[in-house]
Amino acid sequence: MKYLLSVLFLLVSSESFAQMLPPPVPAPIPMITIMGEAKENVAPDQAIITATLTNREQKLDVAKKNNDAQMEKIVQIAKQFSIPKEKIAPSNLNINPEYTYNNATNKQEMIGYIVSRTLRITMDKLDVHERVLAALVDAGIDQVSGVEFTVANPEAISDRLRIKALENAKAKASALAATVGMKLGKPISISVSGGYFPAQPMPMMSMARADMAMEKSSVAPSLPGMMELRESVNVVFSME
Repeated sequence: MKYLLSVLFLLVSSESFAQMLPPPVPAPIPMITIMGEAKENVAPDQAIITATLTNREQKLDVAKKNNDAQMEKIVQIAKQFSIPKEKIAPSNLNINPEYTYNNATNKQEMIGYIVSRTLRITMDKLDVHERVLAALVDAGIDQVSGVEFTVANPEAISDRLRIKALENAKAKASALAATVGMKLGKPISISVSGGYFPAQPMPMMSMARADMAMEKSSVAPSLPGMMELRESVNVVFSME
C-alpha cells in the first residue's frame, strides 16, 4: 500500500513539475532581409517662382498699401501669362517695426514699419517662366529667388516606383535563397524608406539680366533637364 501511494505521489509530482516548466521554444523561422530599389528619370511639368514683397515706410498703413499694390501687380502679370489666381500662394503678412540707433541719445528709435510677405507662383507651362520672371523684376519685384522645376503629381510616380522596388527586392531575395538551396516564402514585413525627388533650382536673376531677358525673350526659352526620382523598400521574407 505504501509502495502504491509513493508511485502515485511521484506521478502527481511529475505532472505538477511538468506544468511548471516553460513551453518549448519554437524553432526560428529562416528569414532574409533585403532592400529593393527603383528609379526613373522624369521631365518636369511645373515651374515655381518664389518672390518676396518688402515695403519700408514711416506709416504702417502706407507700407501695407504699397505691399498690396505690389501683390496686385503680380496678379496682373499672372493674368497676362494665363496663370490662374489660385496658382499664386502668398504667405501671411509680416509686420515688424524698424529701428535705428541714435548716437546723440544713445537710444534705439523707431523709424517706421516693414511689411513683407512671400509668395509662390506655379506655372504649368514651362515655356513662360523666363518671361514671367523678367516681368516681375520689371514691375519692381526685385527679391526673386529664381525658378524651381518639379512635377505636379510626384506621388503617382512614387506609387509606380514602390511596386518596382518591391519586385526588385523579391528578385534579389529569390536569387540569394536559391544560392543556399532554399525557396523564398511570403513577406513578413515591408517598410518604405522614402523617395528622393529634388526640385531643380535656377539661379536668381538680377534686375539687369531680367530686363535683358524681357527684351530678348525667345519663343523657346531654356528648359530644365530630366529629374531622377528614387524609391526604396525594406522587405523581410521567410524562407522554406
